[in-house]
Amino acid sequence: MKKSEKPTFQNVVLTKWPEIQVKGKKVTPEQANRIIFTSIGCEPHLYSNDNQFEAMIKGITIDNFDFAIFKDTEKGKEFIKENPHMEHFYGFEYLDLSYKIASCYIGGNVAWMDWDGTIEYYGHNIGKWPSVGDVLNELTMFAYLFPFLDMSVQLMSGENVEDETYPVIEYTVKNGKVTYDVEPSGKLFSQKRDDDDLDEKILRGKGHIPYAEFIKRKNDFEKNLSGKLEALLNEDSLA
Repeated sequence: MKKSEKPTFQNVVLTKWPEIQVKGKKVTPEQANRIIFTSIGCEPHLYSNDNQFEAMIKGITIDNFDFAIFKDTEKGKEFIKENPHMEHFYGFEYLDLSYKIASCYIGGNVAWMDWDGTIEYYGHNIGKWPSVGDVLNELTMFAYLFPFLDMSVQLMSGENVEDETYPVIEYTVKNGKVTYDVEPSGKLFSQKRDDDDLDEKILRGKGHIPYAEFIKRKNDFEKNLSGKLEALLNEDSLA
C-alpha cells in the first residue's frame, strides 16, 4: 500500500512474519478445550521434540467438526451465502491451537488461548505470509462456531522482534460476528515478550502435554461434542 492511499481491507499488505496480538474475555476451561480441539481438525498434525510421543499419536483421528461436510448441508449453504468469502475455507492454519497440545517451538506450548480459557497473546508471529483474508476466514469460523467468543486480534506492520511496529488491522470477534478496522488506534499490548525464563522452558519438557492428559482431553471433547455436531448441522452452534 502506498503512503498516499487511504487504508482499505483490500490494500492492507502483511509482511512475511507479522506479529499477532490477541486480547479477549476469558472463557471457561470446558469451552477452551472445545475451541482448541475444534481448531486442530479431524486429522491433526501434531509435532514435538519427543519421538516417543509422536509415535504414540501418529495417525490419531478426532471426531470433529468438518467444514467440507458442513458446507453441503442446508445450514452450511446458508452460512456460505451470508459469508461468500468462506466458500474455499477448509480448516484452520494461522489460528489453529495445536501448539497447546504439542510444539517443536523452543519457547514451549504457546498459543492465543490457554487451557484455562485465558485469551492473551503477544510477542509472537502469526505464521508465514498470511493475508488479511486468511485471518478473516478463520476468525469468521471461530465466531460462528463459538458465538460466546469476545476478543480483539491485531496484525502488526512487522515481526515481533522489530521495534516501532504498529497494528495495520484489528479484527473484533463478538456475538458470533467479525468486524475489522484498518486504522487501529494503538496496540493491544505495548510491552515486549519476556524471554528471561527461556532456558528454563527448554529444560522443562519436550514440547507437549502428557499423553494421558491428551487422551483425556480428546475423550472429553468428543463426548461433549456428540450430539452437538448434529445440532450444528441443523440449528445450533457449538456454544
